[in-house]
Amino acid sequence: WERSWRRPHLSLQVTRFVMAAFPKHSRAVGFKASSHRFRSAVRLLVWVALPAFAHGEGFLCDNYNCSDYTQTTMILAGDEVAEGDPQQFLISGTLPDDIALFSVLTDMRLLYNRFSGTISKAITDLPLETLDLFTNYFSGTIPADLSKLTALQRLDLARNALSGTIPEGLTDLALLRILFLKDNEISGTVPRQIGKLSRLGILEFTSMALTGPIPESFGGLDPEICALQEGNPELSCYEGDINVPSYEGIPDFRESTRCLREAAQIPCQPPSAPPPPSSPPPLEEVVQFTVSCETVGVATRRKLQDGEPLSTDSVFAYVSTTMPEDVADRDIVVTAVRNGRGRRLQQGEPEGRRLQDDDPCDFDYPVEVYVRGDVTIDEVLVVVNAPSFEAGLDDFIVEPVGIGEVTTAVVLVPSPFAPPSSPPLQEVVFVDIAEIDSNGRRRMQDGVPLSEESVFAYVSTTMPDGVADRDIIVSAVRGGRGRRLQEDELNGRQLQDPDDLVYLVDIYVRGDVTSDEILNVVSSTAWEAGLDAFIAEPVGVLSVALGLQPTPAPFSPPSAPAPATRTEYVCFDVHCRLCGAAADGCAMGSACYVHRCGQGLGSSTKTECEQTCKAPPARARKDPHLYLPHGARADFRGAHNATFAMLSAKDVAFNVKVLGEDFNWAKRIVHGTKMAAAYWVVRTSTGRLIKVEYDCTSTLGGVVRETGQRDIYLKKVESPLTVDNVFIAMMESKKLVVTVDGKWTLSASVSPIPFGNLAANKNKKLLDIEIEPLYDADRDVVAPHGIIGQAYDGDDIGIHGKIDSRRGDETTTTAQAEGAIEGAWEEYMVSSPFSTDFKYSRFDATSAKPRDVSKLTGTKTPWGVKKQTVGATDLPEVN
Repeated sequence: WERSWRRPHLSLQVTRFVMAAFPKHSRAVGFKASSHRFRSAVRLLVWVALPAFAHGEGFLCDNYNCSDYTQTTMILAGDEVAEGDPQQFLISGTLPDDIALFSVLTDMRLLYNRFSGTISKAITDLPLETLDLFTNYFSGTIPADLSKLTALQRLDLARNALSGTIPEGLTDLALLRILFLKDNEISGTVPRQIGKLSRLGILEFTSMALTGPIPESFGGLDPEICALQEGNPELSCYEGDINVPSYEGIPDFRESTRCLREAAQIPCQPPSAPPPPSSPPPLEEVVQFTVSCETVGVATRRKLQDGEPLSTDSVFAYVSTTMPEDVADRDIVVTAVRNGRGRRLQQGEPEGRRLQDDDPCDFDYPVEVYVRGDVTIDEVLVVVNAPSFEAGLDDFIVEPVGIGEVTTAVVLVPSPFAPPSSPPLQEVVFVDIAEIDSNGRRRMQDGVPLSEESVFAYVSTTMPDGVADRDIIVSAVRGGRGRRLQEDELNGRQLQDPDDLVYLVDIYVRGDVTSDEILNVVSSTAWEAGLDAFIAEPVGVLSVALGLQPTPAPFSPPSAPAPATRTEYVCFDVHCRLCGAAADGCAMGSACYVHRCGQGLGSSTKTECEQTCKAPPARARKDPHLYLPHGARADFRGAHNATFAMLSAKDVAFNVKVLGEDFNWAKRIVHGTKMAAAYWVVRTSTGRLIKVEYDCTSTLGGVVRETGQRDIYLKKVESPLTVDNVFIAMMESKKLVVTVDGKWTLSASVSPIPFGNLAANKNKKLLDIEIEPLYDADRDVVAPHGIIGQAYDGDDIGIHGKIDSRRGDETTTTAQAEGAIEGAWEEYMVSSPFSTDFKYSRFDATSAKPRDVSKLTGTKTPWGVKKQTVGATDLPEVN
């Protein structure tokens, strides 16, 4: 009997019968391999056609001498011909964790058996190249840890009872050639990065329960077999472009990939709203207590302590922070009742009815904690009845407060505090965003740090016209807890690292804009790629959904008066200012007071404030986009193969070489420029002239030159090269840093062109630079100059220059920072890379005044008042 084992190069022949190892069973057939591909060093473990072996205790070493576990190949296969007869299957039971003992196993095939249970994670510790579990009864989800099998070339999980979704990590298996997942109960979407599996020869995703749009990367695959449509009726549109020739109205796919042909046959379906939530039970338990000021009379009331002013928000923040983990924010209701009146202030009361100027101690603050989900009423009672709960509340709130009697009740649902009629419902697009690459977090790239504010800035910039900022709500949720963070959570419970959080984006569909328009934006690969480019951390979109929820109604509870006696210094315009002091530029009602004071951002002493009150570095990055001192923005094209002075200061020059470059995005191209090389010239404290060069295309790293000395190459991270008061070092991420002690830190970093995975951008590199003063450069007697350096002009005013604003399928940048720089842009060109001589040079100056800002035409904004400016080439265009 000879048969092929679903792998062309291996055939097995019957050579002997083995009976002794299985005295309890009717017969056993043992095989050994005869193939030119298996040499004497290969150990092969095979059982075939062993009927009625169903003890469920595993299969390790039952009829073969494998006590040393040195087998590289394991084939335990039932009879494919007689698979309809349960007696003809080989093994039942579960896959034991002891499989990990076969530490050198590269080929494991358990096809045509009756294995059940989940797929053991122990197999992810093996050096597998083939994993074939075809036709079994495995259930549960596909282990995410399969992504650890980096040598895997064949993965066959077809014809099982697997559920869940396809792990995104499978797309990291770069050597994978065969991927069978068909005939399972797997749902969800096709992984967005499926196109990374460029070596696939067979891809079968049929007869599952896949839904949603087909990612653009899918169309780039061209295996011999690409099967997706059959048995997946809920699949929707292909996200990419299907550009094929047509003859007499009939598309011609002969020159397209096989997966693109498959995707083109799948009809578009509108996104469906999630099913409405199930009706809550008519009754539910609630824990009730009231927070009030501890006061017998005004004369006995103690002075205000440090803490949060008493309000519904501060009481909510404390209660939310101290509840058991399974209590969600929506389960906590805090209202305000005027003492002696017994009427609760309702959300959405007319402005004239709100009592904004009342003393917060004129109100009681009833708290209701609804007992829902897995939490029990006893768990909540243990918390609120503890003396530490009341003591912590008193420490958290400025006013002296305590809690009244704690009671429990059973109330109708919805609660009596909700409006008597159903609230109006609105369509909302929900987008969940989180950091990716949990196995090995990559180093941070240039960009805005991950936070609620940075996510909001990106979403706001990329929405269709008609979506206002008030329609976008971004909040942070602890990973796995499902509870939104509060601004005033206690320090002990705050999670400072942004990768501990998931960022929930709710986009309300209002006005003329439609949900389809928003969904088309946030579901596109370009939108996700743009988000990742904008944020410093590596981030991705976890899910996109459409639903209905009540219209949020703003509610301003009675606010406490700001304590006038507290001393607070805040950082504003890069200066520490005393809150409430008109002479210090921070009078009540000023921008400094409104945006900084009372926000938890201040320090009790000016010295403490000055330790952190520093301007961020000025930067130039990508195409090149300038982030100037004092918060200004501009774009600068320069000219091809020309060198420009970015900073010119006393004894310091920092120049960059500009080259023309095409920036290819998914659906557009920008003809722009890039910074290709950086040049430093520094005169040291003893008069030595040091020159440093860093070219993004050079394999030599940084080069340090001095007349009469041999060149020194800096290629790896090591201790800084020190020359008098100058320190030169290669840092991680190919960043070369030159520091002039007490004066400047000037750096250049090599980074890939954005969207480096596109073929048109492959192997393209550029430089990003940073300029950071280590002293008060705004007050230097030799005022710095250069395209960036001139902005240290002593006025704390940001002067914005021209931004490239044109959008389209193909554009060319033109902005030359007009309005933000003195004179014409050509006046900043230098004749050679290390030249310090140009019209505004300060290298040899002993005194120089700052530029005359009155002659600049750019928009002027005070430092500390943000002006959101995003150019057409800052973010990928979203269709």
